[in-house]
Amino acid sequence: MSILRIREYPEEILKRTADPIKNVDGTLQALIENMFETLYAVPGLGLAAPQVGEPIRLFVYDLAVREGEHDRRIIINPTIVE
Repeated sequence: MSILRIREYPEEILKRTADPIKNVDGTLQALIENMFETLYAVPGLGLAAPQVGEPIRLFVYDLAVREGEHDRRIIINPTIVE
């Protein structure tokens, strides 16, 4: 696993619409693991794929309350609706 570079505004990837995920495979699983590794290395509760340079609709978060415990969640292809 590796820690990914977090992109900051005004980087272009953060301004465009992310692509839907079409295949859930080993490559996606590796990205998810790296995103959690990155999330744990910086303060925060969640991380979206575009924040680490991947223009896809993926979000990971961990709601664990206690140090050393995990309550990992993964959202693939989220859609905002009214």
